[in-house]
Amino acid sequence: MRWRSTVAATPLGGCTPEVSGVTGVRDGERGPVLVLASCPRFGGVHLVALEEIDADGGRGATVASWEAVGEPVDEPIISIDLADPGDRWHPLQGVAGLDAGKRYRVLAWNADQSRRLDDSEFTAADLDRGALVVSTSADDTAAPVAMTDEEFRDHSTSAC
Repeated sequence: MRWRSTVAATPLGGCTPEVSGVTGVRDGERGPVLVLASCPRFGGVHLVALEEIDADGGRGATVASWEAVGEPVDEPIISIDLADPGDRWHPLQGVAGLDAGKRYRVLAWNADQSRRLDDSEFTAADLDRGALVVSTSADDTAAPVAMTDEEFRDHSTSAC
């Protein structure tokens, strides 16, 4: 269970990782696609997880997770297709499918977990919008917002 011990570890000094980018999700041809945008100082995405949100809004079970193969993936916009994450991602825990009645959260960290991307929350129904779904930090309710690719790029740039 390398993933659980790595992700559950408290960062040195008990500090919360700095937020240095944003996440979102879209409905792809074969199912959900996670979309990640990191700031230049982020240092590349190393760990990605999809977890359920429990009834109280807290962290639930991890339903899927991936680790970068080799060096962290350092690109302005990264897409991870849940049906086929590609050869740059090693699945630590594969996703069997999403439950229509549950909320999920997209999480991502750099290699030393000193930085993370801003989480996005969604339900399977949110993906029916046909756009990229993002939870914005400015929205206290964290309600998902549908964005075009261009709006997501602008949102990720303003987050940096």
